[in-house]
Amino acid sequence: MKLKLVIMMLAILVVLSIQGKPASAVESMCGYTPEKGKDPSFQQVNCILTTKAKEYGVPPEIVKAIATQEKGNWEQFDDKGEAIISDDGGIGIMQITSYAAKDKERLKNDAIFNIEEGVKRLASNFYSRSDLPKINDHSNEKLESWYFAVMAYNGIKPVNSPFEKCLKPEITRNVNAYQEKVYTILEKNYEISIKMDQIPFKPQDFNYTCGSSNNIQFLDKQYDFDGSLTNSKELYTQQNDYVEVTTNTRLQKSPTTGNKVMDITSKSVLSVQGELEYDLVSKANRFSWVPVKSGSKQGYIASKYINRIGSRISGKDRYETAVQISKAGWDTANTVVLARGDDFPDALAGGPLAYKLDSPILLTNKNKLDAVTKNEIIRLKAGKVIILGGTGAVSESVAKELRALNLKIERISGKDRFETSVQIANKLGGNPKKAIIAYGWNFPDALAIAPYAARQGYPILLTNKEEIPSSVNKALSGMEETIIVGGTGVISSKVENKLKISTRISGEERYSTAVEILKEVDLDQRRIFFTNGTNYPDALTGSVLAAKYNAPILLVKPNEMPPVITGNVSSLEHFYLVGGNGAINEDLVPSFQKLIN
Repeated sequence: MKLKLVIMMLAILVVLSIQGKPASAVESMCGYTPEKGKDPSFQQVNCILTTKAKEYGVPPEIVKAIATQEKGNWEQFDDKGEAIISDDGGIGIMQITSYAAKDKERLKNDAIFNIEEGVKRLASNFYSRSDLPKINDHSNEKLESWYFAVMAYNGIKPVNSPFEKCLKPEITRNVNAYQEKVYTILEKNYEISIKMDQIPFKPQDFNYTCGSSNNIQFLDKQYDFDGSLTNSKELYTQQNDYVEVTTNTRLQKSPTTGNKVMDITSKSVLSVQGELEYDLVSKANRFSWVPVKSGSKQGYIASKYINRIGSRISGKDRYETAVQISKAGWDTANTVVLARGDDFPDALAGGPLAYKLDSPILLTNKNKLDAVTKNEIIRLKAGKVIILGGTGAVSESVAKELRALNLKIERISGKDRFETSVQIANKLGGNPKKAIIAYGWNFPDALAIAPYAARQGYPILLTNKEEIPSSVNKALSGMEETIIVGGTGVISSKVENKLKISTRISGEERYSTAVEILKEVDLDQRRIFFTNGTNYPDALTGSVLAAKYNAPILLVKPNEMPPVITGNVSSLEHFYLVGGNGAINEDLVPSFQKLIN
């Protein structure tokens, strides 16, 4: 019977391969199925350009500006239904000029494939080419960072030199270079002031012979700009983000102009309610529309009038929040770290191990695997689960459920929380010479230091206030240095005096200790994760995602921003609120906005 089913399925696949494959995700999303001679509508092209750009990590604004430069009306076919081919052989919307012979007909007749090939080449220029200069940290979110990738889309020939050195008596900026034209389109369509003229290019950085067809030699491969560059408005904007309005504008009832709900003033903060949408009427509007909420009012705002400043990662409870964190950071994971969701001791030291394994931390009840956790493990296509804690923390019945999913199970545990932290450290391995010492009977300090410990490969070992447990003391014998997290109220001077070389990071209480960690350790403060300081689950599961971003964690109260945070955050560009409204109240969002401004 099974053999017949397999044969039947194979037959179906063969038929599909002959008749045409099922609609792709972008076809379904954008409402267009490729057909020879049939152009997608303006809105459909906008959707395809945006969707494919985001898929490959390219700002949609950049892709749409290139498509406008290449084929102003975004058309694939001429009036006779034939693919548009330019004098230099460029095909279709993205004007693809180099391709494998087998792809020619598809480039001509499949607008989605044509767009995707263009986006892939642009992404390859940015992510893979070592011969092109970089700007600042080469962030894909910064529009200016794509300057040389855009140049290379057309060719790094003398005609595209940033400076005109051949035809004029004095050297001037080459406004006719391909990439300069693209950025001019970007500024016009998006009303964004691009800062390319402030990047410290020098004419002598670009070596070429006038009239030559040889490529430009780039003599400087790194440009650093002190000011802030321009974020993409569309690349990462999605549901549960917070955006700041950049100018006085209007909230529209639907995604087009002329149906005002209310006026919106500059600096207003709006919460994003869904995915980007596309203008229903105008062919002049090449930006996207963002569905947003302002107080009780909902509507749409043009993407060009927003800056993405924050995101909330949350679910209806701690288990679902852990799943949402996992989805934010992992498409797949070979291993999942599983911890008990209603008690913290065995999980406190798990962050560095999860980071090393590139694994999210998910949560479970003691005696039953939560359904959302189970489904997330399946989505991740994991092959192994590491359970933190003994059967008293996570019962054998949970392990049995996991084995039923054909997962390998490993349990890390000790006779108590202290020995469990040692066993996790042993699993972490790496022969580190430094360890983090944290108080074992509460969670804030251990979790606030977790992103740094994870990035450095330092184990987190737990201790009592007045004495170091014997299992931990033995583990410390091979360590040259330690970092104590927390004041003498949680880890006494008596413990400190027993350590070889130690540094203490502490504040007056948990909130200020987290701030001191922020000030003392080397993490990227442009992104900060904020978690509820009165409960542990969100900080535990969020710590691994923060580590992936090389970002710190700060603790807040559910309805109050601790005053110690204000004045100690200086370079924040994007905040992450981990947990729902009960964990961090929506009314606090303007306080996080002020940390950016």
